[in-house]
Amino acid sequence: MIHAAQPEQPQREPVLEDRLAYFLQLSPTVLYAMRWDGEHWHATWVSENIMERFGYTPEEALAPGWWFHNVHPDDLHGALAHNRRIVDGQPQVGEYRFRTKDGRWLWIRDEVNVGDDGQVVGSWSDVTAEHEAKQLKADLNGRLIQATKMDSLGALAGGVAHDFNNLLVVVLSYAELVLESLPEQDPLRADVEEILNAAERSRALTSQLLAFSRQQVLECSALEVSSVLADLSKMLHRLLGDQAVLEVEVGTGLPPVWMDRGQLDQILINLVVNARDAMPHGGRVTITAGRPTPMDLEERGLDPERFVCIRVTDEGTGISADVLPHIFEPFFTTKPSGRGTGLGLSTVYGIVEQAGGRVHVQSKVNHGTCFSVCLPVAGPVTPELQETMDLAAEQLGGSETVLLVEDEPAVRRIAHRSLSRMGYTVLAAENAGSALLLCERHAGPIHLILSDVMMPMMSGPELVERLKKIRPGVPALFMTGHTALDEVQATLLDSSNVLRKPFTPRVLLRRVRQALAMA
Repeated sequence: MIHAAQPEQPQREPVLEDRLAYFLQLSPTVLYAMRWDGEHWHATWVSENIMERFGYTPEEALAPGWWFHNVHPDDLHGALAHNRRIVDGQPQVGEYRFRTKDGRWLWIRDEVNVGDDGQVVGSWSDVTAEHEAKQLKADLNGRLIQATKMDSLGALAGGVAHDFNNLLVVVLSYAELVLESLPEQDPLRADVEEILNAAERSRALTSQLLAFSRQQVLECSALEVSSVLADLSKMLHRLLGDQAVLEVEVGTGLPPVWMDRGQLDQILINLVVNARDAMPHGGRVTITAGRPTPMDLEERGLDPERFVCIRVTDEGTGISADVLPHIFEPFFTTKPSGRGTGLGLSTVYGIVEQAGGRVHVQSKVNHGTCFSVCLPVAGPVTPELQETMDLAAEQLGGSETVLLVEDEPAVRRIAHRSLSRMGYTVLAAENAGSALLLCERHAGPIHLILSDVMMPMMSGPELVERLKKIRPGVPALFMTGHTALDEVQATLLDSSNVLRKPFTPRVLLRRVRQALAMA
């Protein structure tokens, strides 16, 4: 048996070679050998599975310059340094991008070992999936950091706007009272009117801050995007001037969006102005409306059927990669001094986020920018409460009793004065606790509760719920310059019982009269 087996002995070597070739063919790792000629490394052998993994034949891979010409240019310096270190005889591991024969870039891990005899053997492993996973994690972490930063900035902006709006109530109200007391020919009227104009411009600034911070009280309705664009087209053309061309294209069969009309106008105006400023030598601005793509929504779990996407595309200078993460930050701008407040895009961001939408940006330097604004479609819409009275100035007064609750002393004083001088009985309270005591002790009727929304200890809506147990059926009018809508939406059923700060005495009196008339 021993002798019978002897002739089979020489057959083992080819079998092992075949098995080795088979294993190498199945291996996800490409093996290679190379030598050092004193100046350069030269590949001397490469496993057959390079064809399977990268598309090249072994003969192509052994050609001079093949490796050098297919390493990604951005990674070449590091890859060459990796090769130079092999000369020291130490094992090396490096990662870089390499071009496959069909033009794809793959991340490979290049591991090299040096034998005692100086023989160098290396392996290539495709680690593209690993790099993509790392990049995805980095992107998600970056988005989380950016979202956190934007929320913090939003809270700061909202707080500043709230305090500033209270000051503007005082400025606007006293300026209006002074103006009313001056004769028509008094030269001081022009000075007071300038004060009012400046205060009105300041009100627009705080409105932008509140839009960024997503803390405005909205007057939403079902809006047809095509109608909004048709109404705005003339204004948008004027904004662009003669050097730029505006094209508008709206898809058919789009459902209406649920938005505040003024804020939708603001989105479009700000984006068109941004496009104009990105094209100093003119160009084309295209506005399209249609269904969003998954990239527009930036979240896979959102249903595209629940959104309508408005895209504003320009042919301008584009946005560089280092600037792109900052474009929605308030007061961030790359424009020269005096050419903008840096609030345009942050306002767009705040409006869209508060509306429950998404805003996505694609841009390339010298190849233009596209802003995609995805807005929620309107659900079943019930007829909104309409204004029941359009009161003239002489109808602003009354004899009813108003419970005024406002924690800011200056605002409380001017509201008290404005109401009292027109005949109202005013019960003024500085906080919710004082309001509850006044309500219990007042023997007569209370016809209206006029309360700030955000107050220490207890919010305005919470206070009204408590007061209605003592005084059932008393209507409420809320004053606010800073509120998160979801906090009060259970009580603020519509915008008819919300008075936005800053307001003037005339606006306050009109809204009080309307609230009493609709009760």
